[in-house]
Amino acid sequence: MKPPANKTEFILSLLDSGRFEKSEHERLLRLATNEIHAIETSEIVLRNEIESIKEAISKLGSSDMHSGNKETSSKKNTTTHEKASLPHKVVHEPQKLVNLLSLFSRGGDERSSALKHSVHEWFVGADYESYDEFMKYLKQEFLKLSKELKALNQNLFHKCSAFILYDKVANKGWGPDRIKIGWSSPELANWCKKNPTKNPQDFRIPREFREPRKGIRLNTFEHVITRFKYQIEVRRERPASLATLFLKAFRNNNVDKTPIARSPAFIKLGLSDELINDLESVTFYTDVQWLEYAFRIMFKPINERLRKGVGNIKVELAESDNFYKLMIIHNGSFNDQMSVNSTNKLTILSGDFENIRNKLHNLCDWTIETRFKEGAYRLNYLVSDETTDFKEPITDCNGFTHVLTFYKPSN
Repeated sequence: MKPPANKTEFILSLLDSGRFEKSEHERLLRLATNEIHAIETSEIVLRNEIESIKEAISKLGSSDMHSGNKETSSKKNTTTHEKASLPHKVVHEPQKLVNLLSLFSRGGDERSSALKHSVHEWFVGADYESYDEFMKYLKQEFLKLSKELKALNQNLFHKCSAFILYDKVANKGWGPDRIKIGWSSPELANWCKKNPTKNPQDFRIPREFREPRKGIRLNTFEHVITRFKYQIEVRRERPASLATLFLKAFRNNNVDKTPIARSPAFIKLGLSDELINDLESVTFYTDVQWLEYAFRIMFKPINERLRKGVGNIKVELAESDNFYKLMIIHNGSFNDQMSVNSTNKLTILSGDFENIRNKLHNLCDWTIETRFKEGAYRLNYLVSDETTDFKEPITDCNGFTHVLTFYKPSN
């Protein structure tokens, strides 16, 4: 008799034969349920990957498939040149990304939301019967939004997938700290099965994963959850506050234990205590890692000019019902040797500014204001409203200004 090729065939052969005791009914049912869920999860992941490949293939024009066609090749080169000469405004969808990430706080439409409970405390026997039941709902909820998340921000998609889905997360880890444990880690799953009445947050992190880098110590799984929250939301806690990101970007290294208000870097920035408190109190969803990188790139030329004695820094933060608006103003620093009508590093993004745009894409709207030969202008690099012009003349400005608009959840 040919042995079963896999778990599915084994389950089917048992059911067909009827050769099992009544006491084994529950065990067989649990095995069948787990196998069905695993198949469903694999199919959804595979379907998403196939759709991504199809989309990538569809973007390839016939000109790319026939490199021997001289007319096509010439047309392709012309298109590339024309594209390089176009105003560099990009319409994107930061509001969509914020709404997706906010599901980690407000939950979805089902049950009490496993996605919300992946970053908030829950109790075995009260919220879910077991770790396995929780993981079933968590994977289902995440897979429903995973395709849209991947389209909006691949970095966040891979970070969330590693934290929630990957059982081999220990191979590479996730986030800037390369944390090598997540909800699907076999170490956590085995502990939960051996301790069915205990809560997953209490799981003690294995010694080899406890210190992913110097200064970061993870004693329990609750600490891992906290580090994940620091990656998807600017928060009031100091490690993930907007004030901390500012300070790290300005100094381009880790924050020491000096109180932020007395930090030499913040004193040099000239920020008031009131503004520092505001920067520490705002919360919004974003890719914190990419936002910090963008800040670092922004501050690089500012620091260089400050060292040469050019101007000083002013920061302003405004809030409305729908968004926060952050303005980083380098007073006295202008670009009045450049023409707003010429091709230059500001009108056609390249180098560091292109890198900023790539990091902030679908995270926040990004605009700069400065003075050119022709007068003061606003250049809109990343916008949510497609009717916004790339170049807008303005009355005046006090210096080179970055304006970043971070959206609040809209539903």
